[in-house]
This record gives sequence, structure tokens and C-alpha cells, in this order.
Amino acid sequence: MNYKLRENVIECLSATSETSQVVALMDSEEYEQFVAVNMANYDFGFELPLVDVDEVASDFIGILKEFNPEILITAWRTPYLPEDLPQQLPSLQYIAHCCGTVQPILPRFLIEKGLLVTNWGPTAARDVAEHCLMQTLASLRKVSKFQQQMHFKGKWRDEEVSVSSLFNKKVGIYGTGNSAQQYAKLLKAFDCEISMYSLGIPEDLDPCIYVARDIKEIFADNDVVVVLEAANKDTYGSVDKQLLSLIKPGGIFVNSARGIIVNQEDLTDIALKGEILIALDVYEPEPLDKNSLLRGCENVLLTPHVAGPTKDNRALCGLYCLRNVENYLLGKPVKSIITTDDYDRMSPN
Repeated sequence: MNYKLRENVIECLSATSETSQVVALMDSEEYEQFVAVNMANYDFGFELPLVDVDEVASDFIGILKEFNPEILITAWRTPYLPEDLPQQLPSLQYIAHCCGTVQPILPRFLIEKGLLVTNWGPTAARDVAEHCLMQTLASLRKVSKFQQQMHFKGKWRDEEVSVSSLFNKKVGIYGTGNSAQQYAKLLKAFDCEISMYSLGIPEDLDPCIYVARDIKEIFADNDVVVVLEAANKDTYGSVDKQLLSLIKPGGIFVNSARGIIVNQEDLTDIALKGEILIALDVYEPEPLDKNSLLRGCENVLLTPHVAGPTKDNRALCGLYCLRNVENYLLGKPVKSIITTDDYDRMSPN
């Protein structure tokens, strides 16, 4: 089976009439980016037909019944799976998700009932961390201000150019997950003093990182404040005007987690005061309204939810997923198993 070209990828569905142990349920673009390149370059010991969600629409369960799969490989465009999935697909034992949060594709009930579910684990964290580092450096160097002044106002620079370096800065991170830890690793090259806060502290957290006693400490005591926390019922709106007002004048606030963690009205009010520098990759809702007051603020750097994974690195996320499937079929342990506690901490989108 040829996995290199889109035409052949789509043909996988129509060309395969017998049952298949492993089936991909996603769209053809995701299949190319996450799966096809790896299937072409490695021998995993199984074939992987695609059920293209753009082709089968709402009848995907009926198509899956024809394959009778033991394993489903899923991605962002996978339709939401019903609670009675085990009754409709009694052979299904494992869902290997090529992406991060699984809340948008399956109910908690399926994990409660024993369905094995894994995701991309730590593979996208480096990309997100890299983007956060870019946001941090660009804010310190006031890139948003200079871009607007030079592109649209014909200006050069003020007599007194006040930009800053990241070296030896104090950086507070709201979050302790994979992306937060990867960001902390990047900061070490700048001799930063790093602190973190989260409701859940992982056992493998670098012991050199100071764990703040409460979230106020993160916002009040650092030069740079970065949000990389999971979005869930415990963190929705947790960053508000009270916390944002604790950031010292000239300080930096970065959010590359989820927009819903930050009260957007409070954030806009703080941004318009112009006392701190802000870098955002996520918003609530998305996309950012074309009339948002955040647009045009010289102290606000905006990117359109592109932190990660970057397109060129999605194959790594797919490879992680496919290796998990390979290990499962060989009776070996799989990584990044999603528990109900993990599910509850994940973002719904």
C-alpha cells in the first residue's frame, strides 16, 4: 500500500474491503501530516486504512463496522465518539490520539469503562515552548511597537530606546505540564530565575525550580509571567484583573495555553493602560474579533493560535502515536495513557 500521495491515501478506504486491525479516523490532510509520512518511512507491521471524515460525514460508525477495528487512530477532525461505541464496535480496545486533549473526540465514560486511550504525550511541548520563548524575547525587545511604527507610521525609533534582555530575569510560569517544563529548559540558557505554580505538581519536576506557594506570588514577584496551564473547570477565568494588576510596570505577560484561562475583558482593560507588555497566541473566543481593542496596541504582540505543533513537526506526533500502537500489538507497554483524572484536566477544545 502506497502512503505517499493524497490520492492513494484516500484510496485506502475504498481499496480495503476486509477487516483491519488498525484504522485511522481523521481527514486526509491530518492523515498526510501525522500518519502517511511515517507509514512510508517505517515498517510498523500493520497497514493503516483511512476513514476520511470529510468523505463519510455522519456515517463513520457504519464504515468502521465494516473494518471491525481493534484500534482507532484519531486526530483533531475526528468526530465525537458516542458513549455506546463499545456496543457498536465490540472489537475496539484502544484509541491512539495523534493530538493532545481528547475531550473534543470522546466522552469520559469510555475511559471509565476501560477503553485504553493515549495521546501525543510530550511531543508538541517543545514547539509550544519555543513559541513562548519567541513571545518573551519579542516582548522584551518591544517588537510589536517597532513593527507597527516602522511598517505603518514611517517612524524610526525614539531617542531613548528602552528594550530589555532576558538574561538573569525572574520568570514565573503558571502551569507545570510538559510545555511549561520545556519552556523552563529553554530559559536555562538565559540564567533565569524560574518559579512555577499549578494546582497539581508533577513528581518529576526539576528540583531546581522553585514552586510558588500561591498564584499571586507568580504574578507579583517576576519580570515575566507566562501562562502554560491546562484549561479546565478549575482554571477557567483564574487569571483576572486582580492578578494581572500585580505584574510590575514594564513587566511581561504571555499566554500560549488557552484563552479561557484569562478573563478577556480584564486583560483588555490592562492592555489599554499600556503599563505592561503582553504577548498572546490564544483568545476566548477564537478567532479574535476583527474589532478587538487588542488589535493595534503597540504593547501587545498577537499571533493566531500557532504555537504548536508546527506543521513540520506533526509527523513526530504521529510517530509517537504509531510507536504506541506498534508496542500495543507486540504486547509491550504504551506511553501517555489518559486516565479519568487526566481527562478532567484537559481542555474541551
